[in-house]
Amino acid sequence: MRLLILEFFPTVLCRNEKAFFFPFLSGIGRSHGCDPVWLCLGETLRPDGAESSGRIFRAVPTALDLKLLAARLKGLKATHIVSSELLSPAALRVLRSAAPQAKLLVMPTPQEVHSASSMPRRCAMRSHADALSPEPEHRKFFPKCGWFLDWLGVRDETLAGSYLVEAEPDYRAEMLNEAARFSQAHITIMGGSLCGNLRTLDRNPCFAKVLSKHADHRGCAFCGSTMHPFSPPGQDVPGLVERQFRAILKSRKGQSRTKGVYEFFDIHAFRRFDEVFEVVLRLGVPSGVFLFNPRIDDVLTAADRIEKVLPRLAKAGHEVRILSMGIENFSPAENLRFNKDISPAQVDRLIELTRRWGKAYPKVFRPFKGGSSLPEFGVILYTPWTTLKDLRINLEAASARGFGGAGYWLYSTLLMYPDSPLHSLALEEKGIAAKRFPDRGAVYGAFSNEEESRSVVPWKFKDTKVADFFAIMVRVSAAAMEGAGCPFFKGDREFRGLERIYTEASESCRVTPLAVAFRLLGLMERGTRGSKEELLREAVREPAQSAGPSEEHAGRRFAPSSPTARAGEKLFRKLASRTPRDLRSLKFCGVQETPTPVGRAICVSVSVAGRRLDLDLVDASAPGPYFLRSRRFKAVLSRTTPSSDPSERKALEALLLLIDKSCAAAA
Repeated sequence: MRLLILEFFPTVLCRNEKAFFFPFLSGIGRSHGCDPVWLCLGETLRPDGAESSGRIFRAVPTALDLKLLAARLKGLKATHIVSSELLSPAALRVLRSAAPQAKLLVMPTPQEVHSASSMPRRCAMRSHADALSPEPEHRKFFPKCGWFLDWLGVRDETLAGSYLVEAEPDYRAEMLNEAARFSQAHITIMGGSLCGNLRTLDRNPCFAKVLSKHADHRGCAFCGSTMHPFSPPGQDVPGLVERQFRAILKSRKGQSRTKGVYEFFDIHAFRRFDEVFEVVLRLGVPSGVFLFNPRIDDVLTAADRIEKVLPRLAKAGHEVRILSMGIENFSPAENLRFNKDISPAQVDRLIELTRRWGKAYPKVFRPFKGGSSLPEFGVILYTPWTTLKDLRINLEAASARGFGGAGYWLYSTLLMYPDSPLHSLALEEKGIAAKRFPDRGAVYGAFSNEEESRSVVPWKFKDTKVADFFAIMVRVSAAAMEGAGCPFFKGDREFRGLERIYTEASESCRVTPLAVAFRLLGLMERGTRGSKEELLREAVREPAQSAGPSEEHAGRRFAPSSPTARAGEKLFRKLASRTPRDLRSLKFCGVQETPTPVGRAICVSVSVAGRRLDLDLVDASAPGPYFLRSRRFKAVLSRTTPSSDPSERKALEALLLLIDKSCAAAA
C-alpha cells in the first residue's frame, strides 16, 4: 500500500485549508505501513471555468511539470492519492496512467464539508465532500482519524476516535518543480478554533424573528455554521504546538515541507502568545515568520504577553505578522447587525499599540498594511441595509484614523453565506436575496484567495442611492488601481465611462477614490440627481474641493492676516509661555494661513516628542475628510503629516477646543 499526497501551492499568501491536515495524514500513513510520498508543485492553479466543479481554481500543470510528475510517479504504484485540488484532464491522465486503480480524494475545505448536502449532485466536489462529515458524533467527522483510516482500509480503533492533530505529524515532502522550491507557502500549525468569539444572538434585537433557527450560533452574524474545534476539549495548546514543531525540526533540509513560514490556526495559541513562543525559543526553531489571525480585542487582551516576549524574538531573528483584523464597520447600526462588538476606542488602542511595537521592534512586529501606515483592517462597508448615514460615519471615522485613499475597504461588500444568520434575516425581510447580483462589481476583488464564491448568496441594496454610490465607487477604485485595462470590468459599459471621467480628473490634479467618495456622498445627501456619469463628473469637477481640504496642503502659506488666524497666533504665544497640564506634551511651532477652494485655512504646527504635526483648520461645513472636528473647524492632517498616533489625539483635541474658543471670541 502506498499513499501519495499532492499539494499545489497557491501563488498568493492565503490560508490553504485543503492542506491543513496533510502532515497528519502523512504521519498516519507512515505509522500504518503506507510509505507516504508528499509531492508539492507551485504555479499550477488556473481559474476553473466549469460551473459544475464547485471551485474557482483547479491544478493545471504545465507540459514540463506533467513530465516531472509522470517521471516521479513511475514505479511508485500509489494505491491512495490525496490531492489539494481538482486536477486538469491532462494531470488526471498522468495520475491514472501511473496508478490506474488508486483511490483519489480531493481534500475538501471545512466549509465544503459543512455545505456538501447543498451542493448540486453533479458538482465535482460533492463526492469528495460527502466522504467526510461536519458532525462530531459521526465516524466520518473530518477533524478525527476515523474517516481517513476507513478510506485507507486500515483498522485501528484506538486511533479512530482521536483527533488528527493527536497523531504524529510527518513533514517530509519533495518540491517537484522550481516554483515549489522557491515558494514561501506556509505550514499551518493546527488545533483548536480560528475564532474565539462566543457572542450569541439571543440579546441582539436584529435577530429576534430568526433566533430559533440560529439559537446555537456563536460569533459574527455574517459567518456560517459554527465549526467544531479541530482538537479535543482541554487540549494542552503549548504541548500541541511543541509536538508539531518537533516534527518539523526532524525533517531534513531539502526534504521538508517547511519554508520557515508558519500560520497558527488556533486563536488560543495567540492568546497564549508568550507560552507558545517559549516553546519556539526553547526548541531553537530557526528564524522564521509567524502568522496570526486574531481579533482586535484578542490583541488588546494579549498585549502584556506579547510585550513580554518581543525582545527575545528580536534576538532570535523571528518575525511576527498579524493578518487582517476585522473592524467590519464604524456604524453602530451595521455592527449590531453583524453581531460584532469592536468599538472605535478599541481600534484606536490597537493602532497605538501596533505603532509602538513596530517602532520598538521594526524587524519583529510587522502587521500587514492596508494601503497606509495602519495595520490591515477587515472592513465590510456595504450591506443590503447600508444607508447614506452609515457611509458618512464610516468615511469620516476611517479618514480620521488615516485609512488609505484607495483600496478594498472603499468597495468591500458583505459576502452572504446561506447558513449565516444574516441570510436568514435577508429572507425574513424579503426583497434582498436575489438570483444574481444586480451589479457584478459586488464581487470585485472578493475572491482572489477564496474558494466559496459559488455558495455566496447574491443580494440587492434596499437604498437605491447607496446602490448608485457603490456602483460608482467600485469602478472608480478599479480605475485608480488597475486603469482602463481592468480585466474584471472588461466589457462593462459603466466602467468605461466612469473610468474615463476619473482618469481625466486624476491626470489634471491629484484626486483619490476617498476624495471622490466624500464629494459624491455630499452630492447624494443634498439630493443631487443625475446619471452615474453625471454624478461622478460633478464630484470631480473641482478636484481640490472634492478631495477635501487635504488636497491643498502643498499650497503656499502666509503670515496670519484674518482675525481668526491672528487669534490663533496670539493663543500660541500665550501657550508657549504658559502651557496647561493637558497640553504639556506639545511644543507650539507656529500659525500661518493658506488659500483653499473652500476658503482660507489656518495652518497650525506643533511638535510632539520631536515629531512635527501640521494641521490645516478649515470651516466645519467644508466637504471632505478630516482628523478632528470642533464646532467651528475641521482639522485636516497635511501631506507632511500623513498620519498621527491615537495617543496624540487627546492633546490635539484639547488644543483645537482652545483655538475654537479664541477664534470665536475674536469673531
